[in-house]
Amino acid sequence: MNGGERLEEDAVSVREAARKTLALRGVRLAFETTMHGPGDERKVFRQGEGVADLAGRRTDVTVTVGPAILEPMAQFAHRLTEKHPWVLRDDELRELDAGLGGVTSRDIYVGGAVFMSHPYSQKWFHNDGDTTSPRRRRNDPLWILEALMCADDARWLESEEVRGESCKRFGFHVDLRLHREELDTPQEWLVGPPHVAGEVWIDREQRVHRVDSREVARRRTRQSGRRATEADLSAYASTSLELWDYRTDVSIDIPHIEPPQSRTIDVLARLTARLWRRRRDYEPARRRTAE
Repeated sequence: MNGGERLEEDAVSVREAARKTLALRGVRLAFETTMHGPGDERKVFRQGEGVADLAGRRTDVTVTVGPAILEPMAQFAHRLTEKHPWVLRDDELRELDAGLGGVTSRDIYVGGAVFMSHPYSQKWFHNDGDTTSPRRRRNDPLWILEALMCADDARWLESEEVRGESCKRFGFHVDLRLHREELDTPQEWLVGPPHVAGEVWIDREQRVHRVDSREVARRRTRQSGRRATEADLSAYASTSLELWDYRTDVSIDIPHIEPPQSRTIDVLARLTARLWRRRRDYEPARRRTAE
């Protein structure tokens, strides 16, 4: 068997394992997405764990947003308040800094939609995605399994254990530009790099147990049989997903969404009024302090 035939055979194995995995029901999962900066700088973007009904396209996870998102927001708030001291009070800035360790929510993915419940509210918020869509949205932690069904090439590397299960580890690559119809809506295609590369662990029953993937801006080589390096790839983000306990009993309902109490324009109007009052009261208070 020549190298090209081997790549195609291994790619078929990866695609088939992804297809079989997505046809299963209950499973437990955990994931973590990391942003890569200059040099070896890494920051957690988000991480979570929960359960999923794979065949039903439903996932219920507790998600913590990490420093990769929160730190830039806090830095912006501090810079804005330095320039305009009336925007945020000192106690609000301290509260913002205290939350840099992570903000947790509960997310339920149904088809191409996501429902979120924030820690400070028991109400669910819906992003207007399609619950009947046959394609998962790009930020669904199980989206990578659908991408694996489109693997362009793969290569078996070695056998390893994942949570006590004997698995084969494959390197893989997916050119998302070739699979827009299977994976992304036109709107989603505008977000993220056009390649995904990484490694996948598959057990004897052809089930995926782990995927380590990197979103890639370009790919200079099609040698999937070795670990990617910075010389090969321009990295955007990396995600690690683990799946286990495939006999988990899972029942995930679509959350009930209460009608909004006020329109977005009303919320913005109240926020603008509050900032205006703070700006109005700031100058007299500052002059009194100076005197």
